[in-house]
Amino acid sequence: MSAAIGDRAADDLVIRSDAAAAPAAGAEPALAWRLNPWRENLPGALLLCIVELAIVGTQVRLLPPLTWIALIIAFNLLVGPAVLVRRYRVDAGGLAKRTLIGWERLPWERIRRAHPTPWGWFASPDPRASRLDVFRAFHLDVPRSLPNRAEVLRELRHRFALHGF
Repeated sequence: MSAAIGDRAADDLVIRSDAAAAPAAGAEPALAWRLNPWRENLPGALLLCIVELAIVGTQVRLLPPLTWIALIIAFNLLVGPAVLVRRYRVDAGGLAKRTLIGWERLPWERIRRAHPTPWGWFASPDPRASRLDVFRAFHLDVPRSLPNRAEVLRELRHRFALHGF
């Protein structure tokens, strides 16, 4: 059994209250959602795909096959978040996001800095801003198309406040 927030609960946001996913007694239930860049920014996602096709199309004839295959992989790793569906989860254990290679977690105990952003929330294990935030920090992007985005942001603010942020 799960209670949903939003019209597209299965696609975007679900607050889980089932026994299998429930944390310890007294802890908050898991909050999970996904962000689809094809819904949020279709022109941007299409532009990136066109740019990739143009780069690959021009380089296929100029470079050896292994080089342009490496170029395709590197480009996809670089722009992956702009064209791939991203999944997020906030629960009693901390934050989690789905990456290309699996789930990445940031436990509440490791978070040293967190604040709201125009896109959702930012959380980092570093106490001060650094260049490594690009690799270590979590950007919890909440879809702008979510019907009750404000409610989700309030819930995130509440959960971060419970943990001292």
